Amino acid sequence: MKKILLVALIPMLIIPKAYAEVTQDSCLTDLDHNPELATIQDKVALSFSENQTNAMLANKKTPNDEETKVILKWVHQRSVCYTRENEAKMNEYMPQEIKAINTAIQNDLERKSIDLADGKYSYGAFAKWRAERYEKYKAEYQVVTDSINKRREQNNNSPIVT
Repeated sequence: MKKILLVALIPMLIIPKAYAEVTQDSCLTDLDHNPELATIQDKVALSFSENQTNAMLANKKTPNDEETKVILKWVHQRSVCYTRENEAKMNEYMPQEIKAINTAIQNDLERKSIDLADGKYSYGAFAKWRAERYEKYKAEYQVVTDSINKRREQNNNSPIVT
């Protein structure tokens, strides 16, 4: 049951803050203060993975039934942020290479979030994976944007991706 709900609700649990600042920062930041999510507020970084604390990284507990329900709310609310503020820009302005990286990170996070909700991973293991995946994403993003900018410079166009 948990798996089915998570698959239906998970859109994107991590997005690089640099990109989010342009597209959905306020929506995601609002999650940090949402009373509906208070049960998991000290267990997962509700907005950005950079906000994870040492306590989150060290947490060896797995979600109980109540926390699983709240995790599903969190996933849904992040989905709303992502859809409302990001979808049009991704479809209209974002280069295909960046879309591919974002899709990959979304798919990875969906799998790990299902595992977290199913109790296969502790909150700490999830937080550590999330931090590592975000670092990998930043590196991939930098390689792609450098490549895009180089191609644009070779075509005498100014770079639009930084």
